[in-house]
Amino acid sequence: MKDSRTKKFSQTLSTLRPFQKELVLGPLAKLLEAVLEVTLPMMMAHIVDVGITSHDHEDVLRTSLVMGVMILVSLCCAIFCQYCAAKASTGVGALLRERMFTRVNAMSTKEQEVIGTESLMVRMTTDVNQTSLAVSMLIRLVSRVPFITIGGVLAAMSIDIPMAGVLAVASVLFLVTLLLIIRSTFMQYGIVEKRLDKITSEVRESILGVRVIRAFSRNKHHEDKMNDASSAYKESVIAVSKLSSLMSPVTVFIMNLSIVAVIFIGGIRVDTGAISKGDIIAFMNYIFTIVTALTILANLVVIFTRTFVSMERIEEVLCSKASERDDEMESLKSTAMDKPVDDISMENQPYHPLVKFENVSFSYLDTDDDDTDLLAVDSLSFQIRKGEKLGIIGTTGSGKSTVLALMLKLYSPTSGEIYIDGENIAEWSEERVRAQMSPVFQSPRLFRGTVRENLLLGGISMDDKELKKRLQIAMAWDFVSKMEGGLDAKVEANGRNLSGGQRQRLCIARALCHDAALLLMDDASSALDMETDEKLQATLKEHLAETGKTCVMISARIKPIVDANWILVFDNGKLVGEGKHDELLQNCEEYAKIAASQEMGGV
Repeated sequence: MKDSRTKKFSQTLSTLRPFQKELVLGPLAKLLEAVLEVTLPMMMAHIVDVGITSHDHEDVLRTSLVMGVMILVSLCCAIFCQYCAAKASTGVGALLRERMFTRVNAMSTKEQEVIGTESLMVRMTTDVNQTSLAVSMLIRLVSRVPFITIGGVLAAMSIDIPMAGVLAVASVLFLVTLLLIIRSTFMQYGIVEKRLDKITSEVRESILGVRVIRAFSRNKHHEDKMNDASSAYKESVIAVSKLSSLMSPVTVFIMNLSIVAVIFIGGIRVDTGAISKGDIIAFMNYIFTIVTALTILANLVVIFTRTFVSMERIEEVLCSKASERDDEMESLKSTAMDKPVDDISMENQPYHPLVKFENVSFSYLDTDDDDTDLLAVDSLSFQIRKGEKLGIIGTTGSGKSTVLALMLKLYSPTSGEIYIDGENIAEWSEERVRAQMSPVFQSPRLFRGTVRENLLLGGISMDDKELKKRLQIAMAWDFVSKMEGGLDAKVEANGRNLSGGQRQRLCIARALCHDAALLLMDDASSALDMETDEKLQATLKEHLAETGKTCVMISARIKPIVDANWILVFDNGKLVGEGKHDELLQNCEEYAKIAASQEMGGV
């Protein structure tokens, strides 16, 4: 069972390895403290039976001084153990956060969606803090409880075995009660954590969607949802607390019975001369010491029961498929960037495909390939040649954005293969795949910092002249130059201090700053007015012709892709038409409908 539990938590427990010294020295200090604490009642009994009874003041003073030194040594041991516990717990917490953050970043988008953003946030904060607390308790208190309990019982046995039997029976009764409560509360804590995830989800949704909520006067609705989530969490916490709260009263009840038994049996033993009055005092001290230790253990049970649940949730992240890809990436690290971006498809083969989709299908849900109704992309095959501009258009939900997600290896195909320069990207590391592409996503995402830091995202190096050139191509320099600080102007989280169109243009400029073979644009200019969009398409066309880069442009409007070398038309996850603009107007009914709705038939 122990080996199974250790294996189950192998990733989490491995964070303890750098702190082996603290894990050994801390409990050893506690052991010494426990030995001294167990010895003190014996010395107290000696003072009563020898010093006070015989009026030997020197013996009382001498024994008291020795006890004082022991107390000081015990204090030093406690302080040293506290230091070891603090160092190990904070270190383990830091390592866990670092590893989890690395794993989350390595996860596929689908894996993140399965666990949930809110749950990942709780796991990286609350669950890691709970585990860090458990490490501290493990060194400070868990090691002390068995030392004190076992040491107290053994010391009592050295005084009088019949009376020591009372303590032994009481300790066994307590441990049985402890195991029963642990068994009852373990599953309850899993429910508590899930309901805490729900609260985090509601808070996050309300904060991110505050404008929409207020605009549609849905404040009361979201308040009710939050209240429901809080009430469910409260109920689960109360339920588990009722069970956990039994620990302290049960402990006190058992130990009070022990005290009554010790006084009763001890009185008889003193009358018969089997033990002395000092031994009774020593026994009473041992009872209170063991009561205190077991009360601490009762509280620790609550902490560790919840910690096991937290460790399971952490382990789920650390043992995700992302960890397997991390190992694969390490093995491929020497070859991950073995082909410079500029070398891809530089051969004089104008029809050599740079990117190729071969019978690719994909579903966001776990489904069989035969269930085509749930496929976001169904049996998709096409090629992108170097230096071309590929346009993709279709109705909402037709699978256009999914194509880019598959190309970037954010998701893996349910079936079929994707090739870059003739190589299956399934055999490539994600790092190598994404080094070939500069994406602009449908929803622009900027980060807190400066304009320069957002443009140079990814650690690239580029001087101000080149940055200005990219901003001009993206039609962004006109507003960046007017911002206080220019390239060093502040950008709030997610670009809150910028308009939607400004955010989109900065994201386009950021993609242009990366010298990748493929420029991927997912409806990247949807927030721009027609005039600005036309200027943007003109500067992009000139830039692509100058650099020879390949562009994949998804658009809900025909105008940006009308000059594309090849256009793909999607409908309900299937490719229903492909060709140039004029050909599609004649041969593709879906494309003709889109063109008619946008009055593009004459273009």
